[in-house]
Amino acid sequence: MLEDQKKDPKTTWSNAMATSINGEKEFFAEAKWNDGEHELTPHKISDHKIETKPATPAEAPEPDTKKEDKKEEEAPKEEEPKKAPTKVVEEAPKEEKKEAKEEEAKKVVEEAKEKKKEEEHHNELGGAGGDAHKDSADHDDATHFHDDDHDDHHDFDAHKKAKEAGQKAEKAHEKVAAAKAEAKKKIAKALGKIAKEKTHVTEPTAKKLEHVEKKVPKKVKRMGSARCFSIMLDSPAELVLQVDPFDKYRPRKTGVYNVHLATLAKDKPLTDPERVLQLWYYNAKRRALLSRKYPSKGLFEGFNKNLIVFKYRGLKNQVWSYDLNHHEWFNDFSKHSLQAEAEAMVHPGAGQNVVTDKVLFAEARQHFVLAPCK
Repeated sequence: MLEDQKKDPKTTWSNAMATSINGEKEFFAEAKWNDGEHELTPHKISDHKIETKPATPAEAPEPDTKKEDKKEEEAPKEEEPKKAPTKVVEEAPKEEKKEAKEEEAKKVVEEAKEKKKEEEHHNELGGAGGDAHKDSADHDDATHFHDDDHDDHHDFDAHKKAKEAGQKAEKAHEKVAAAKAEAKKKIAKALGKIAKEKTHVTEPTAKKLEHVEKKVPKKVKRMGSARCFSIMLDSPAELVLQVDPFDKYRPRKTGVYNVHLATLAKDKPLTDPERVLQLWYYNAKRRALLSRKYPSKGLFEGFNKNLIVFKYRGLKNQVWSYDLNHHEWFNDFSKHSLQAEAEAMVHPGAGQNVVTDKVLFAEARQHFVLAPCK
């Protein structure tokens, strides 16, 4: 077998030897056959204790595959230190976090210092500067809570809209209630009319005619010419229209005389100077109301609605008519009627004034009746 090895000096075989030098154990492997041309040199493999037996020449040709497998298994163990960079990479974020925390702590300390300085500055300025800083801080808070304020504003708008809708509903309800009340009144009025009509059916003919006459408005019925009469206010006091015996502008003689109310002198004769002042006559053709005391003078309506007796000239202010249906003297152009002052109805007496006013058939102060001369 040794001969075969000599022929092929490159052939290797496993040989192991254990020695003990100063307590250290060395393992020698892969020794080549000493064929006289190659030296046997030791190769340190491991410091671990490995018990081996010296190989016999018969066993030499077979390579130790188990050791090769162990070498392959041990190779990764030797490469374990290469994992260090991965550990450094994993630890790097921790270091960055520490640095970030330290920076934050520094910022907090700096902010606290700045706040202290601001407070000291505020105290030095007596509050003026501090108020400004406070306003700025309030502004920051306002901007910080802007979203919350926006939500609150939205809620306020919704509440406002709901309130307005409620108010509108209340107004609509009030309108409906008012319409119902008005409708009830109309219904009651209509029912009252129906009831009255039913009673009119059972009434006698005379009363039915009276109701018809009240409904139909009376037309103006003008009086014809009359030679002598007194114009008496339609009241129990028996006050008549009288011409003043004295000139309005005395001591001058202007021919203008005032008109007023006086007590009827019915016990005196028609030729009595006092009684004649209360007598009148009427020309229907000229529509002139003339005085029996002053035959050439007629009743005249002034622009201030006062009445006087003035020379008849056929002026518009001197055109009068008497309505027999309504018992009113009225001017055909101005449509004004003779009217006694209010005191004449409450406290009647001689000397009270008479003026003109818009024709009102229902006004008692405009009602004058004619008393014929006797």
